[in-house]
Amino acid sequence: MKKTMEKITIRSLVISALMVPAVVLAQGHPPSTSDQFILVIEDIADILFSFLLILAVVFIVISAYYYLTSQGNSEKVQKAHATLIYALVAVAVGLIAFSLVEFVQKIILIF
Repeated sequence: MKKTMEKITIRSLVISALMVPAVVLAQGHPPSTSDQFILVIEDIADILFSFLLILAVVFIVISAYYYLTSQGNSEKVQKAHATLIYALVAVAVGLIAFSLVEFVQKIILIF
């Protein structure tokens, strides 16, 4: 099971790394004003946040599967609990990062 989780994690990281250039180049031309630059950053943050939420849901489902198949085995229950905690921490970090982008945007727009 550990190797499966490692494979899923590695595949997720590779897919996200491959998506970044496509997202950045999706506009076709570089932004010419600061407003366009802010919109591009906002779009990238939205896409990454959506990807994070989808990935968190997948890990929560995996954690639920571990709980259901543990059959009272304390090791498996601890593994399921750890997976759930990691997924929730990832969501919390994502929310903080998303809020930080919004905060920086508002500061930039003030000046």
